[in-house]
Amino acid sequence: MFCSECGQKNEKNAFFCSECGTKLKPISIKKQNVPVKEKWENLSKQKKIGFLTIFSVLLFCIAFYIIGKTFTKPEKVAENYFLAYINYDASKIYDFLSVEKNEFTSKEMFVKLVNENIDEKYKNQVASYQIGKATLSADGLKAIVKINYTRKGQEGSFEETIVLTKEKQKKWFLFDSWLAPTKDSFETTENTKIQVMKGSKLYLNDVEVDQKYLSKQSPKENMDTYEMPALFRTYYKARVVYPFGETEEKISISSYSTLKTLTKLKLDVESENTLKDLIKSQLNLLYESAFQGISFEEIETSLLSSKEEKDLKEAYEKLTNSLSRYKEISNVKFSEPQSITVKITQEGNLYVTAKLSYSYQVNVEDKISNQNGTDTVYMTYTYKEDSFKLIDAESLNTYFKKY
Repeated sequence: MFCSECGQKNEKNAFFCSECGTKLKPISIKKQNVPVKEKWENLSKQKKIGFLTIFSVLLFCIAFYIIGKTFTKPEKVAENYFLAYINYDASKIYDFLSVEKNEFTSKEMFVKLVNENIDEKYKNQVASYQIGKATLSADGLKAIVKINYTRKGQEGSFEETIVLTKEKQKKWFLFDSWLAPTKDSFETTENTKIQVMKGSKLYLNDVEVDQKYLSKQSPKENMDTYEMPALFRTYYKARVVYPFGETEEKISISSYSTLKTLTKLKLDVESENTLKDLIKSQLNLLYESAFQGISFEEIETSLLSSKEEKDLKEAYEKLTNSLSRYKEISNVKFSEPQSITVKITQEGNLYVTAKLSYSYQVNVEDKISNQNGTDTVYMTYTYKEDSFKLIDAESLNTYFKKY
């Protein structure tokens, strides 16, 4: 033991210090109570929940990091991109697109467009593939990944080179974010204009085009022009609903042909019958009046014509002059058209082609004979105030057999 006064080391059983003679006192060492670790079953419910919460959060963070690191590697991004495009998986392709979002470029619309325009035979054609290791550019902002693959039913292998670009912002705040290139066929264009007849409704793939896209300065009086937002460069199904019928056709959207004028039309049954009756009555009035030499102004109201148009007046006067040489012809009667076809002109009018038959009488030397014939007439209408207005009648028949 050691002396408390001078620090001299003494024998274990000594009573006095061998150096200074001070009485030595034995030093008692108290044992410290070392706490025993608590067993799990003895922990309170609250402590157990706390430990489990900490462990779960830690486990989640580790798993999140590992999975995030795996799925954001250039090789994995390139693989997902390759499989999406090579198999035309529209839902996955859309995730790689960077487009202006609107009702015509939504994910739902994109999937619909791809499924409508891509033949099923081009999908799921990859038999096997191998992803190469990514090669980074000197500045680390680009990653080049080469993929070798084979196609079902085809010999040999193919190679796809994918160049990824690193984005400035991190993905999920931790990982590099790589941007894949967009194929030309899935890019968008923002300068498309679609013209339809005034007063109609336009739908693209069953989505109605809102009036907010309607141009306030349409270049043609009878046409509405829609200045469309971003559209994919592919085929859209355009449907136009008119007061008298509708039409549906596919239109190609591209950056080269930006103006689309929709001119097809299928009349509804009621409007077709109305137009047939109108053509019959108007032709009979035109010919009867022309043979009698009646002026256009006298029949203008009865023709239900559009007064601001001069073409019809010129056509009528030409008909009157041509028929003036037929003194032997009378009682010309047109039947209801057998068939009519209608299309919309670039000016927004209705161009009607009608095939019909007619009869007439010939009086030669007091001998009356009945004749008949068939003809195709071309008549142009405008649609105003809920009715068809005649504005032109070209190629009217001016030849009648006398014998």
